[in-house]
Amino acid sequence: LIGVAGTKFRFAHPVLAEAFYQQLSEAQRRHHHKRIAQVLTSLRPKDSAALAYHFFRGGALSEALPHLLKTARCARRADAYRECRLHLTQALEVCDEIADAGGDRIDVLLLLAEVEQRLGDPARSLELCRHILTAVGREGPPEALAETWLLMGWVHYRRSARKEAEDCYAGALERFNQLGDQESCAVIEMRLGHIAF
Repeated sequence: LIGVAGTKFRFAHPVLAEAFYQQLSEAQRRHHHKRIAQVLTSLRPKDSAALAYHFFRGGALSEALPHLLKTARCARRADAYRECRLHLTQALEVCDEIADAGGDRIDVLLLLAEVEQRLGDPARSLELCRHILTAVGREGPPEALAETWLLMGWVHYRRSARKEAEDCYAGALERFNQLGDQESCAVIEMRLGHIAF
């Protein structure tokens, strides 16, 4: 260990830290991650990336979920799509484990579908969108349905599947009209115009 400043210490090399970490049992690792997350909650409550990492590794899944989502959204805004996908994949694991993740699960799936499309996997993106539509049903939350149909339309359009794109955009247009979102309706009308042209 090397003294850094005052009472702070660090390992002389990251390999040493990793070697000590590997010697811990899985239960000890979870305990330490959870404890670090609890301390960070007091010291650095806005550090969502660190909180997400330690709560997730510590098995405190309910506490990890909001931080995973926040970190994923920050990564998406920064166009760090691979990092975003990692956080969303972990968030999806959490949603599968906890009972009351309904709305969060849909948010995670929708964000992940967008990220997969941006990373060049349109088939995975469409698969996730179909999963959302199945999960929420025809009478599900109009916002989620509208965003899902819109994304599917865009993916089909990018794949030159014009008929499928038109059908998806029509579904999105219907939902956005129900929501009174005229700006999104205008965007869809413009995209439909491009397809027709």
